[in-house]
Order: sequence, then structure tokens, then C-alpha cells
Amino acid sequence: MNILLPFLLAFAVGSAAFAQTPDDLLISEYVEGSSFNKAVELYNGTGSAIDLGAERYYLRFYFNGNTNAGTSIALMGTVANGDVFVLAEDSADPAILAEADQLSGASFFNGDDAVVLFRDSTVVVDAIGQVGFDPGDEWGTGDTSTKDNTLRRKNDACLADSDTSDVFDPAVNYVGFPQDTFGGLGSASFNCGGGLGLTLTASGVPAAVTPGSSFSVSYTITNNTANAVTGDLFYTAERSGTTVAQQRVRQGTLPAGATVSGSYTQPVPGSAPPGNYVYTVR
Repeated sequence: MNILLPFLLAFAVGSAAFAQTPDDLLISEYVEGSSFNKAVELYNGTGSAIDLGAERYYLRFYFNGNTNAGTSIALMGTVANGDVFVLAEDSADPAILAEADQLSGASFFNGDDAVVLFRDSTVVVDAIGQVGFDPGDEWGTGDTSTKDNTLRRKNDACLADSDTSDVFDPAVNYVGFPQDTFGGLGSASFNCGGGLGLTLTASGVPAAVTPGSSFSVSYTITNNTANAVTGDLFYTAERSGTTVAQQRVRQGTLPAGATVSGSYTQPVPGSAPPGNYVYTVR
């Protein structure tokens, strides 16, 4: 759906296609091993190289349910499309260090600490855990938990978790491996594709709204493919590649052939400048 904002927001209403190809980095692997064996791997499947320093990417760790980051690490380097970037504790096992693109001596995470990736310093890109909540020892159970395990992103989990306050279940997007499993670190492969065959139909969008207001949207999502889609689906308003509003409309798994309906309230940014806006679900 295209949105024009001269002084009011004018909407063209209709169907929009899902695009599951990642539009930003994904946390593709998380290592919470013994001693200093800690690492986070990021995957770039956007179609273009990403300059981490120029785009001001940070990894931040939130300890013991705290809402303020205890560690904030500015990421440096360029991640080519289809490649990964690994941040590791500088005293980690040599097998981890061999795959690392950046090392840090800062305090890393334990199993009950949230890990959040930011772009432009403040925009949440992806997360593991729930900021402001202490799960005790870990999120998840068995090997698929955040304590003493490696979590590797499922190759069809192409949608990030950019809501740091929602309930976190690692089994939704990750496969778990025993403590000190490093064999997959340094490479990743995803089946994200460009066309999913999922469609969105929305209704209730007004002809024009005033910046700073809101409106109610009813939607229907249909999965026309033979495969389930797992992750969070967000309805986003973007201008020049920058997200100005976002609302999660679906969390979890949408089975093959399934249709789901719902409604939500869409805020209209009060400070949004005049220009062209694009609304999509991703």
C-alpha cells in the first residue's frame, strides 16, 4: 500500500505481497558456552553490503532483567550480502576466535541476559531474550535454551524479532545445540527467497488522516505456499528506507495454506515530514 503525505496522509488501499527477504541483519547464531566462550553471529541477506560503522550498528547486552544496557559494543566492518559477521569475547576458545570479525573484552551475556542488535544506535533490529525480564536461568529448555548452549537460526526463520518486550521462546526461530558447539560459526545459509506467495488484504484505511492521529485496520493474511512461515510479521511505514511506524500483526507460525485475520490500531507519526511513504508487511 502506498501512502502519500503532502499535508494529510492519502492511502491507496489494496493487497500487498509479503517479502520475507530480510531487510536488515539477523542474529543467525548465539553462543553461550563455558567460561569465556561467548559469540554472536549476524547474517546479511538484504541483497547489499552493510557498513556497520557508517550505519551505527550496536550489540547491547541487558543483564538480569535490567532495562538499561550493561554492555554496548559499536560494531565495525562491512558485511557482504550473503555473508556473516561474528562478534566474540576476546578470551574465547581459539575455534571461536578463528571465525571472529571483531573481539571485545567487555562483559558478555549469560543465559538470563537479553541480547539486542541496534541500527542507527537506537532502532531495534533483532533480539534474543526479553528486555526488562529476568527468566531466572534461561529462556527455553534443553539444548534450545539461552544458557550453556548454542542457538542457530532456522534457515527459514527470515523475520527478525524487533520487539524487545515480547515473550521470548528460542524454539520459534532457533535450533539448539549442546554447550561449546562452534562448528557452524562463521557461515550461514537461509532459504528466504523473494516471493513467498503470502498475501495481505487490508480494510478500514481512511482516505486521509492527520499526522499524530491513528486509525483501525482489519487484515487477512493468507499463506498460499506449501511451507509454514515462522517469525514475527510487522506492518511498517517507511520513508526513504527508514521505518517511521511499526506494528506487529502476527507472531509465531502461519501453517501452509492457512488464513488468519485480525485488527490493530495504526498510529500515524506526528512528526512525519511531507513525502512518499510505503506501507508493507515484512
